Amino acid sequence: MMLALKILVILLLVAYMKILCDVYNECTVDYCDHVSGCNYETPLNCDDDNKCTDDSCNPASGCEHECVSCDDDNKCTVDGCDPCIGCTHEPVICIDNSACTSESCDPSTGCSTSTISCDDYDACTSDGCDSYYGCTHYKIDCDDYNPCTVDSCDSSSGCTYVPYVCPDEGACNPVVCIPYYGCSYSKVECEDNNACTEEVCNNESTEYNPCEYTKVDCDDGDECTEDTCCPFNGCAHTDITDRCQPSDRCHEAYCSPETGCYEVDISEQCQYDDKCYTYDCSPDYGCTSTIVDCDDYDACTDDDCEPSVGCTHTPIEDNRNDKCVEFHCDSTTGPYYTDVICDDYDACTTETCKCESGCEYKKVDCDDYNKCTDDSCDSNLGCIHTQVICDDYDACTRDSCCPINGCQVDKISCDDSNACTEDYCNKDTGCGHNPIICDDYNACTNERCCTSTGCITELVNCCDLNACTIDDCLPNVGCVYYDVDCDDYNPCTQDFCNYKDGCNNIPNDCLCDDQNDCTADHCDSLIGCINEEIVCNDHDETTIDYCVPIGGCASRSIIEGPIEELDYDF
Repeated sequence: MMLALKILVILLLVAYMKILCDVYNECTVDYCDHVSGCNYETPLNCDDDNKCTDDSCNPASGCEHECVSCDDDNKCTVDGCDPCIGCTHEPVICIDNSACTSESCDPSTGCSTSTISCDDYDACTSDGCDSYYGCTHYKIDCDDYNPCTVDSCDSSSGCTYVPYVCPDEGACNPVVCIPYYGCSYSKVECEDNNACTEEVCNNESTEYNPCEYTKVDCDDGDECTEDTCCPFNGCAHTDITDRCQPSDRCHEAYCSPETGCYEVDISEQCQYDDKCYTYDCSPDYGCTSTIVDCDDYDACTDDDCEPSVGCTHTPIEDNRNDKCVEFHCDSTTGPYYTDVICDDYDACTTETCKCESGCEYKKVDCDDYNKCTDDSCDSNLGCIHTQVICDDYDACTRDSCCPINGCQVDKISCDDSNACTEDYCNKDTGCGHNPIICDDYNACTNERCCTSTGCITELVNCCDLNACTIDDCLPNVGCVYYDVDCDDYNPCTQDFCNYKDGCNNIPNDCLCDDQNDCTADHCDSLIGCINEEIVCNDHDETTIDYCVPIGGCASRSIIEGPIEELDYDF
């Protein structure tokens, strides 16, 4: 009975006990559906939402989360992982805090540094490197302090020194170049102590001795003096007026400073008022007088002489009253008569004859008693008076005609009373007046001409009122101005020239300032600027002393780290 009861109880328990659906797989979600029963097909979700893990499931243990490996085998990246995005690879920044090196990174070995090349391939600079500023290139000083060389620098070969050629100031100013002094000029002296020579130095000469000597011109322009020269006293002028003698008794002798000895004809002193005598001057005897012969050897005139007028020749007149005969007179035989022929068949006359009056003509009298005309009468046209041509075709004569004497030719005077012209006469063009040339071909003189005295030469004033130039004058070029050399050869002074007071040499403390607080700057009069590096020592063993170009000495505690790690922000 008891056994049956136990069995019944067991059956009742089984009937009401929950079914266990666990298949012992941690990777599935096991459950029981009241309709279909146990369900084993739903996988377990192991995603932990972390990109830095690989999620998986072990049937024995369940979900597992292993860290993802982000190593990209590149030493130039910093590998990491972000839960949201996964692996990260940040580039490594290679910094060695030196401006004299270049940083690089190799994926196999990582960061490395190499020294940069500061060579600018310029032989005229000194190349270096500052760990803070980087490459430095300072120009080298090629000055050899010798003014006799031209100092320069060639980027390929470095400093060069070419001999300096001093400016040539001509043969009269020889020049040499003296080291540490420069060009030195000397002046050639040409004095020969002879008052009869003029000494001049030819600056253009190519001879060894450029001096030239010319005889002094002692001509004083006075033809009445004899000009001589003595080497000790110079020019002498002796009066020679008494050497002027007349050539005969009809002249008197004088001396003109312009032309010298000359004679004046005094024959006019032999003339008197009685015209019945002719007066003359004999070179041997002086004044003479001769009775005038008034015989004109003309039988047709009565010859006589009157003291006031001289010879008179009165024509013999016709005393007959018969006008129909023509009175004639032959100069040899005397008067005679012929019948008047009144009809001359000449258009220049109309003729009739009456005993009382003779031939009556309306005759054109063509004789104008003017020796400046040629008188004629054309039987058809009547009287013609042709002007006499007195032109001798010489522009240097004045041609005229006198009705009494006929043509007259007189030489013209071309003297314009101007000492600044040379007067001449050309038979084709007449008078000419060429300006005289006063140019002495010396650029150091000004020439002008005075109409009364002629050429005047005055020295050119080359003074430019500038204390910074040396004023000179060269005959071939005129005024020249050479710059004054104010260089005192002291590199510690600033040399310049002021046109009022000349050279100034002023010390200048700023000349050597290299704008670097880590150097002590000063100037030496022999070698110039000196920039010595200062020593920074605060005598404190707990600090590191250093210097920055802007600011000077500074110190940093040893605890703060090496100087290279400092960040200078200027």
